[in-house]
Amino acid sequence: MLDKTIHEVGADPKLYEVEHNLTSNDVTEQVIKGNVAIIKHTDDGETKIETPEKGASFEIYLKSAGSYDAANKDERDTIVCDENGFGQTKDMPYGIYTVHQTSGWEGSPLFL
Repeated sequence: MLDKTIHEVGADPKLYEVEHNLTSNDVTEQVIKGNVAIIKHTDDGETKIETPEKGASFEIYLKSAGSYDAANKDERDTIVCDENGFGQTKDMPYGIYTVHQTSGWEGSPLFL
């Protein structure tokens, strides 16, 4: 059963005084940074030996940016794999990143 009595709530505006604090805030945010490392190998299926894919290139960007071009410069990087198939990004802010392979050896699959 519902109570049909109307109850007044004391929410009437009243005069108040605003106090301005002149103390400076010297605390700054420290962004956690890290990098992404990739080792790219390829195998033609016959030798069953993985060969480092020298020259494979990748675009890495912060997923929330939506695309490589839309990401800020410190949230994206391009890497090219060395003779060992190894590539590593610069230090970038912590987050979830998308890795997109832009080029590789002819006939080897690109990772999108």
